[in-house]
Amino acid sequence: MEMKKSSIFLVVFLFSLFTAVSFTLSGCAFAPASKPFIYNSYLLPGQFSYKASFKKWTRKSDVYNRFVTVMLVRATYFNASFRYAYVMEYAKYYMLNKEAFKKMLKKSYSKLNNYIKFFVSVYTPNKKYNDLDSNRSIWMVYLVNSEGDIALPLKLKPAGQKRIFLKTFFPYVTEWSRQYIIKFPKYFREKTRELMISPDTKWIKLIITGVSGRAELRWDFQ
Repeated sequence: MEMKKSSIFLVVFLFSLFTAVSFTLSGCAFAPASKPFIYNSYLLPGQFSYKASFKKWTRKSDVYNRFVTVMLVRATYFNASFRYAYVMEYAKYYMLNKEAFKKMLKKSYSKLNNYIKFFVSVYTPNKKYNDLDSNRSIWMVYLVNSEGDIALPLKLKPAGQKRIFLKTFFPYVTEWSRQYIIKFPKYFREKTRELMISPDTKWIKLIITGVSGRAELRWDFQ
């Protein structure tokens, strides 16, 4: 009787094993190449989490004058690490397939050799002073490194996307703030090819300064 039970168990086990192997080999265990290559970055740990990467590479500066708000600044540094997290998050929302994801990431990484990029959100109580992109602005914008080298923006322009899009990726965006893309040169001295951010750079600061006050946002590297 015990022998018969053992034989039945063995048959059931072998049948289950064969079914599982057949299911896997048939391709049912893998998403077809034609399906979207979706990333759920909120479930990925550490540096691969968009929320964690956003927090790591975002800084803020609140400027007051005698307890009166002058300027509230939030900025995110688009380095290689954040660019990966951003593209991964974009791929999740827009259901990019694997090829589209790689293409977008490659394009984003290629910009690292051209300039240093920041996404910046600025609030001022008086809207007419929120004009960093104007030639008549009361503000000047600089990038400074730990060696004391200073660079002016290569390009400073308003962010072109819709507010609902920007707020999804940059939660500090509000109805009352204005958003900018600021790009600084890779080299502070082009002729001698001296880098703004070298392996020896300990920190960089994004500075927005004028007669009303100064905002300083610092990213440490070491």
